[in-house]
Amino acid sequence: MKKIIYVGGFELPDKNAAAHRVLSNSKIFRELGFHVILIGIDKTLKKSDGLQSFKSRWEGFECYALSYPQNIKEWLSYLVGRKELISYIKNCDDNVSAVIYYNYPSVSALRMFKTNRNKKIKNIPDITEWHSSKGEGVIFSIVKWLDTIIRIRIQSRLSDGIITTSKFMTNMYRSTGKPILELPTLYDKNVLVNENLKINEERILIYIGSPFEVNRAEKDRTTVKERLDKIVESLYRIKNDSKLNFKLKVYGVTQDDYLRVYPEHITTLQELKECVCFYGRQPYSIVIEELKKADFSVFFRDETRVNLAGFPSKLAESITCGIPVITNKLQSLQNYENKPGIFLCANGDEMKLLKHCIQMSERELKEIKSLTYLSRTFDYNEYKSFTNKFLKEI
Repeated sequence: MKKIIYVGGFELPDKNAAAHRVLSNSKIFRELGFHVILIGIDKTLKKSDGLQSFKSRWEGFECYALSYPQNIKEWLSYLVGRKELISYIKNCDDNVSAVIYYNYPSVSALRMFKTNRNKKIKNIPDITEWHSSKGEGVIFSIVKWLDTIIRIRIQSRLSDGIITTSKFMTNMYRSTGKPILELPTLYDKNVLVNENLKINEERILIYIGSPFEVNRAEKDRTTVKERLDKIVESLYRIKNDSKLNFKLKVYGVTQDDYLRVYPEHITTLQELKECVCFYGRQPYSIVIEELKKADFSVFFRDETRVNLAGFPSKLAESITCGIPVITNKLQSLQNYENKPGIFLCANGDEMKLLKHCIQMSERELKEIKSLTYLSRTFDYNEYKSFTNKFLKEI
């Protein structure tokens, strides 16, 4: 059986959004007849542990992990290429058809590119991020800028094919003439089961994610990834202007960290203390169950290059669970504007859309949730034919 090796900074089994993307993509490859080998990271490992095999297979996949860099020396080793990984790729058998690099450091990837060409193994970058170094130290910013430029501009053009997750990146790579596969973050409909689509007496909104890196956002708010502040401000105005009954549950950031970035909202949150609750970071199993019990998932993003390059995993996850999503119009969401359960607004209309959704009747919301859950917009099974065509082209 032909093999595909998928390598990147994903934390197995389900500790970050990258792991969910890689898992669903790997299920597609497996169902197309490939044996998929996953090589991610494990923050409990030390560098001296080398390349570790998982004792039990994850969803039937052969899995390995390397340690996560803990200091400057280890970061340099990670960026230029861990010798254990390069050795593993170099010594892999002749059945390997391709190596897929999930947002992988450019120098390390290019070193493997050279080895793979000699073995007639295809090199495929999976590009879902355009990192920003704003708010970082000078040395880190320079290194990160160089790595990003090489990964985005050069590595992709030396590849045999490119996987993207957004229209923005797909359009950027059209001129390369390379085969391109655009895959949003996908999920397994049979895993995210949510047959009890209850309607709450008070509308439950949920925000899940990391809207910012606190230390960077304190210095420069333009580094903020998601505008949780717009949600808070809109709900504050709705609460003061109406008698609508709602609650916002925030997972992924604490109230203290939020106020470090938006200290002017201390009074606002005090007045919304019955309506807005912060829970910080919680295990994925808890967060996903809270999502399934919500009426709407909500997030807003500015149209920055960082946001345009990626795709919001939380949107795909929410829709797969049957939970409608409130968000703003972005280029990466144009293809999904009329899909069940996706509510988009123009910048400046956030409060208007939130109010519209909160005051929906029980009957209307029940119908929307049902249509959302029955849709297969982000089920990985819907993308097998596109993927098969891509693999035949490279």
